[in-house]
Amino acid sequence: MLTKAESWDRDVRQLWVKSYAENLSNLFKGNGVKSILDTSGGTGYPLVEFAQMGWDVTYADSSIEMSQFFENKIKSLGLTVPMFLVKWKELDTQIERQYDALLCRGNSFIYLDGYDGNYNVEKAKENMKIALYQFYKRLKPNGVFYIDILKEECIRKNDIIEKKVFYDTYSSSFKITYDEETNIRTNTETIINLEDNSIYKINIYGYVIREDELKEMLLEAGFVSVEKIEIESSDVANSFLARKN
Repeated sequence: MLTKAESWDRDVRQLWVKSYAENLSNLFKGNGVKSILDTSGGTGYPLVEFAQMGWDVTYADSSIEMSQFFENKIKSLGLTVPMFLVKWKELDTQIERQYDALLCRGNSFIYLDGYDGNYNVEKAKENMKIALYQFYKRLKPNGVFYIDILKEECIRKNDIIEKKVFYDTYSSSFKITYDEETNIRTNTETIINLEDNSIYKINIYGYVIREDELKEMLLEAGFVSVEKIEIESSDVANSFLARKN
C-alpha cells in the first residue's frame, strides 16, 4: 500500500510546471538570497532541486512521515540538508538561525491545522497569525518571504471537484468541496491499491484565506511590504513576496 508521502511526492510535480524550481531559484537570485528555509518541506519539492543546484537550504516540516521520506530521498541522492521536525508556531524553539528567504508554498498555509480531527476555523486563523510572526522572526534583515495561496477562481464555490488518476499499482481519486458559509475547503483523497483493493483515505481541511486577508496578516506580523508576483508556477496558485526591513 502506498503511503501518503509516496502518493504526494508522485502527484505534486504534476501540479507545478516543470521549470518551477528554476523559476523560483532565479527569483531568489534576483533578491540577493543566499540561504533558504523551506517551512513546508513535505517530500522535498522543490528543496531537493535547490540542494542539487548548490543552494544553502534547510528543511522544516511537522509531519514525521513526510520528513522521513525526505531524509531517505536526500540520502539516496548523496545530499546533506539540515532538517527540523517542528510546527510553525514553534519554529523559534528549534531553529535559531536566520535566513535570507523563507518558503511556504504548495498552498500549505491554508491547510494549517487541517489534519486535526476536530478542525476549528477560528483557532486555525489565530495560528496563521502566530505562524507568520514566526516566519518573520526567522528572516534576516532585508529578507524575503515567499508564499502561495489558492487562486480565487479555483475555490469553486458550492461545487464538487472530482478527479481520478490511475498509476501502475494504484488509483487516486480526489473530491474537493467548498463551504461558502464557513469558507472551509475539504480535500478528500481516496487511494486504492489495485493489487489487493485495499483503501486508504486522507481528509484535509483548509480555511481559504483571501488575498487582502493574507496581506493584512503579513503586515500585522511585521513585514514592511507585500507584493503579488508573476512567476510561472501552478494554474491553481498565486504567489506573493513579503519583505522584512
